[in-house]
Amino acid sequence: MQFIIAFLVAWIIPSAIAANPISSVHGDEKKVALVISNASYRSVSTLANPHNDGDAIKDTLEQIGFEVSHVQDGSDSGIRKAVEAFEEASQHADIVLVYYAGHGVQFGGQNYIIPTNFDLKTSEENHAKLVNINQIIADIDKASPASAKLYILDACRNNPFSDIIEAHVGSPTKRGLARISVEEPTANGKVESDGYYKIVAFSTAANTVAEDGSGRHSPFTQSLLKYLPQPGLEVGAMLRQVAGDVVMKTKGNQKPEYMVQTSKSLFLTKSFITECDKLAADTGNFIGVESVSFGDIDAQKAIPACEEAIKLYPGSARLKNSLARAYEKSRQFKKALKYYQAAAEQGHRAAINALGVAYLAGCGMPKPDVKKGLTLIHKARELGHPESDATLTTHNVLPYISDRARTKLYKKLKALKLIKSRKQIESGLEKLQLDNDLDDNGLTLETIHFLDLDEIVPAGFKCS
Repeated sequence: MQFIIAFLVAWIIPSAIAANPISSVHGDEKKVALVISNASYRSVSTLANPHNDGDAIKDTLEQIGFEVSHVQDGSDSGIRKAVEAFEEASQHADIVLVYYAGHGVQFGGQNYIIPTNFDLKTSEENHAKLVNINQIIADIDKASPASAKLYILDACRNNPFSDIIEAHVGSPTKRGLARISVEEPTANGKVESDGYYKIVAFSTAANTVAEDGSGRHSPFTQSLLKYLPQPGLEVGAMLRQVAGDVVMKTKGNQKPEYMVQTSKSLFLTKSFITECDKLAADTGNFIGVESVSFGDIDAQKAIPACEEAIKLYPGSARLKNSLARAYEKSRQFKKALKYYQAAAEQGHRAAINALGVAYLAGCGMPKPDVKKGLTLIHKARELGHPESDATLTTHNVLPYISDRARTKLYKKLKALKLIKSRKQIESGLEKLQLDNDLDDNGLTLETIHFLDLDEIVPAGFKCS
């Protein structure tokens, strides 16, 4: 547990259970990828980001050892030829990855790539240009039944071709893409002796539309680019962190999801276990190492072990978080902050939570920054960190706030027309929490942050 805080009365956030041992793909096998990015359509406005998205995904995959085939602005024939060639290339691969960015459509329970030569006209010839995504997946599955497969679809933008397609098929299209079955692990339905792995990942939930983004990349691909190259990050964990990142960035408007069928864990970069992991690994490390509780960290051994591990794997957010925990245990708070910050910038949710608690308590800094601390803890919760939820919702600080703070709280609740007198503060809080789906445990940190009253958080938090 990082930056343990004690507030007037002792309390402990329970730790998650240790991760079970896992099998893995170790990152030194044959890895192939097909990247398709369509932006410049013949009949409609050019999309802002698929070219940037495709180029960046291609470069990132090549950096982590993939052989990449890239189709930019593919026509129907160009995409089909590329898929056919990729099927052959994937036959002897250990890891197969397909990424698509551009316009997509679903009807009749099937998903289709819209090629750049698709026209705004109704005809059999034009309709035949649509490329069936479900069929691509089925064909690649058949060509490489024993490989681990990952299909990533950032193809849920608003579809300007809906009217034309609906006129041709005689039934309405639906928003976004449809879920894709992940039924059989191999062509004959049998599980290979070394296990099976298949994921179909969507940039947003089925039947909803994703954002193209206002920057260089779509929100989904921007998050994917942050996590893909991180060494030793298991794919399932990566996609969960991507999803949390996108939900937070889009304020809940876009919720990525993925369909999975797997009997093992998968690493796109080389998986590794170091002495640092054995001495200071946090919960949820996804590498099969038993986590080390904060109280059990031997800082004298962990600090040099983690410093040495980071020299070998400088891009590992996991190791940076472990080194920060060791520094915190030795009460070197400024050094702990440095590594928590570095891991947090890479999206490591436990580090984000620890950094938030540090700001809340003022650990290693001149004074606390409660607003920033609570913002970071909320971010960690959005990414699925269990301890952050406990920090925000478990404890009632109402008995400990000052009279001045209580006055501010009263005025806020009164302005919201929840109460009329000071005696109604507790009932007003209950109504606020019920109306806004907040935990009803009194004046929690979650409720304080929701009310934008961070300044009323009482003093008294202490670092471990």
